[in-house]
Amino acid sequence: MEKDGTILMVQLDHLSGEDLGWALEALDYPGIRNRNLIPTFTKKGRMGYLLLLDIEPEAEEDIGNYLLNSFTTHGYHRIETRHVHRSTALRYVNVVVVTQAKQLTGTIRLKHDQRDKRGPYFAESDDLFALHQRITDEMNCKVFPWDIRRRIEAMAAEEPGDTLYLHL
Repeated sequence: MEKDGTILMVQLDHLSGEDLGWALEALDYPGIRNRNLIPTFTKKGRMGYLLLLDIEPEAEEDIGNYLLNSFTTHGYHRIETRHVHRSTALRYVNVVVVTQAKQLTGTIRLKHDQRDKRGPYFAESDDLFALHQRITDEMNCKVFPWDIRRRIEAMAAEEPGDTLYLHL
């Protein structure tokens, strides 16, 4: 399956490391599908960075204005692409997180190849981080997001139901 895509390439050689950290967080912006920051050397031998943004083509004007106003860059390169991907489907599961003292329930979207309902499954990052925040805040339990991801994806491949139990 293919669809039109757009990559914006922004050259950043004027931001500090701290500013770059802020920039990546600030790019959680409508229409941006993914973002990558690549270290480079500029023509004068300085460190620089290339920011690659995989965007929804129809969102380019808003994103472009946001870049120009927020990052004090005066332009970017537009690269028109064809995104080639496999047909995926989402499986919604309730995850019941259980400790000795408490229990909470959240919903996780699991992406998988539409032709293979057995997996592998890949949990949506936004859902995982929201669940991780709830576990931290509501259950006062320390667990790493990558551990939650690994366990949920493994259980999803083994258990066909709509509910998974995560024991901490």
